[in-house]
Amino acid sequence: VERKAHMPLSLAQQRLWFLTQIDGASAAYHISGTLRLDGALDSEALSHAMQRIVDRHESLRTRFVLVEGEPMQVIATDAKLEIERHDLRGRDDREARSRALGSAFFAVPFDLREDLPLRVQLVRLEDDRYELSVVMHHIVSDGWSIGTPLDALSRLYPAEVEGRVDPVADAEV
Repeated sequence: VERKAHMPLSLAQQRLWFLTQIDGASAAYHISGTLRLDGALDSEALSHAMQRIVDRHESLRTRFVLVEGEPMQVIATDAKLEIERHDLRGRDDREARSRALGSAFFAVPFDLREDLPLRVQLVRLEDDRYELSVVMHHIVSDGWSIGTPLDALSRLYPAEVEGRVDPVADAEV
């Protein structure tokens, strides 16, 4: 579908946008979770897989701005996802520090005008133990749809590591 420079919000997005204007930016509209990853991890392959997910999903490249007093969607043709990384190997307090990092990460509000509605954090606890945290703003996701990028990641990451052709190139992910 051809996209205009600015597109109106859906009714559900209008509600959430309105609520964020009343409440201010807060974590109340975040959908988040953490995956514990055990074993070798190729962080570059992870970055590439996550970027491919953002590249495929307009909603993950969408910002919300006011145009002549009306909220509108602006879908970037490309957007760089930066993964926040922390290395806690060798720290005696790594479990507590990881929980604190996760809590702080989930609590940071989105600026819907400037930020991508997706953030990712990777915490390395040991040489072969990680925590991957994902937070999305509810304006682009819900409890059901957050599984879509996670499912895609479960297929894209191994393909990246093994240098295989994209396993979901023609599939809706």
